[in-house]
Amino acid sequence: GAIVFDDGQFEEGVYFSVREGNKWDGGNWGKATQVQGLLVDDRGYAGQETVTSMSADGEEMYLCHDGDIYVSHRAPETRKWLPATPLPEPINTVFNEDFAFVTPDGQDLFFSSDCPGGFGKKDIYVSHRLPNGQWGLPLNLGQGINTEEDEDAPFYHAQSGILYFSSRGHNGMGGYDIFYSPCNEKGEFQVSTNMGYPINSADDDLYFAPSNDRDRAYLSSIRWNDKGQAPSYDLYEVEYEQPEQNRMVVVTAKVHAKDLEGVRILTLQDGEIIGIGRPNTHSCNFVTIVEAGGEYDLVAYCDGDSIPRHIKTLKSQSYYAAQQPVRIDPFVFGGVELADASAQPAEEVDVNNNNGAQTAAAEQSSIVARESAQPGNDKPYTVQIMSLRAPLDFKLLHKSISEDDLFEFVYRNGWYVYSVGSYATYAEARMAQEKIRNTTNYDDAFARNSNQYKKYVDEKSE
Repeated sequence: GAIVFDDGQFEEGVYFSVREGNKWDGGNWGKATQVQGLLVDDRGYAGQETVTSMSADGEEMYLCHDGDIYVSHRAPETRKWLPATPLPEPINTVFNEDFAFVTPDGQDLFFSSDCPGGFGKKDIYVSHRLPNGQWGLPLNLGQGINTEEDEDAPFYHAQSGILYFSSRGHNGMGGYDIFYSPCNEKGEFQVSTNMGYPINSADDDLYFAPSNDRDRAYLSSIRWNDKGQAPSYDLYEVEYEQPEQNRMVVVTAKVHAKDLEGVRILTLQDGEIIGIGRPNTHSCNFVTIVEAGGEYDLVAYCDGDSIPRHIKTLKSQSYYAAQQPVRIDPFVFGGVELADASAQPAEEVDVNNNNGAQTAAAEQSSIVARESAQPGNDKPYTVQIMSLRAPLDFKLLHKSISEDDLFEFVYRNGWYVYSVGSYATYAEARMAQEKIRNTTNYDDAFARNSNQYKKYVDEKSE
């Protein structure tokens, strides 16, 4: 059971809940389950931990414990959360760092601290990630944000350029109130505005967190209930009267490089850099968020090499509409051997979620690689639809895919990679990719040059 301390308070732990059904169709949250093993102090208590932020790819969890900021990574093999480790100086100090928020591109860390040199009690700071991957010297956000009272719980909404935070100062309604401040073109935050009623109340209102497309938000607040019972902190969901739906597209790609720490990926629109990101070194995932209905260039850099990608986003690809990210071709830098199974994308291991059936069926029937039929120099592009641990029984293919159009490549690590069709240009392959994604269950399909396979396949399938 839960641990009760001498002052009658319960141990504070981290819990997660999965929504049952579609959130826009009234789906309910399932039963909360505690995440074990994040922190264990010298008394054996596995708690007093508070999650404040998650990375965009869901692989990093930032939490606070005993006045310090910690980070936990998800293990690639088990998908369980690993024991959290404290962030080094200059983020954590001998003073109290109580809240941390990491921007979706992973480049900025907003947090609160009562360290000396601020405007009052707790102030909000930002740290920019350095080229070596470490966090830089924290910068105080200034008088537009900070006051002589406490400021806490920063949340930066990257798409709108607005910082949300809670403050006991400024012009509040009582206790902590939630404020917002837009960021100008120079990166300076403007005078803060109280969000007003019904977001704020006469008591404490904290941790305001809008969704990317700002159709709803979440906050923690003290409110008297309709039975007149004493208030306590509860979680609330806020729906916007005019939600900005169908705006944001989540774009993700795998990155394979010897030095993942050294990879930088620029997102550009009309030649202007609108984001700089890096892959998660544990999952190899890169995630960026862009607006629907636009064209963008992604350029990955590593050790002097660069790999460009051009994407055009549609309204139908917004996370609101599709409820899934848009996956683009992986960035594979030279010198990388994909012989390690852990380097394979987890979501591409079993597209149809029926590996067991495929393994059994493979004993009876499997597709044989046809060297003469594989894409050649005149039509070098193809569309990869899956990679599997076992050979595929062609009877499991979607009915619109012909066995004659399917090509099998056997990687040196034993993986079976399947692609469909051969095309003279990359544009033709991308058109085929979109058709496959829209008309079949192969939503992880992506266009690629078949010559890329030759570095990773056995001689028998070349």
